[in-house]
Amino acid sequence: MKKILLITALSVCFIGGCQTDSRTDSQATKNTMTPTDTETQWQLTQFDGKTIKKTNPQAELPYIILQEKDNKVVGLAGCNRFFGSYRLHKNQLKFSHFGMTMMACYDLPVPEHQFIQALENTDSYMMKGNQLMLKQGDKILAVFRAISK
Repeated sequence: MKKILLITALSVCFIGGCQTDSRTDSQATKNTMTPTDTETQWQLTQFDGKTIKKTNPQAELPYIILQEKDNKVVGLAGCNRFFGSYRLHKNQLKFSHFGMTMMACYDLPVPEHQFIQALENTDSYMMKGNQLMLKQGDKILAVFRAISK
């Protein structure tokens, strides 16, 4: 009888899944970042409520990487690389002290100054599955997707 109960319990766990939070689970929501999240490349997928797509095959989509060691943010704003600082506390996130290269850029999916302005306006974030949403109050400014390294 004990063997049957044990086998049944293990079967339910195996079939139903014991996992509670997974990057690939689009329904999992969390309000704190882990070191894995902060060392991930986050590629822009939505900006100001619009889906972002490449404007030409050679272009890279904007992305950010939060470097936990020194609380630095680096990334690509479209064609120019940028760097700055960030502060993270619970679900609060604030970016500051930006600098960037100044190449002439054309045909970008998001104007670079608007992208950097959205980062500067960010005051909180939400994570759902493999998505990072940057917010200002209740408004979602930008949505990023985790990119495998």
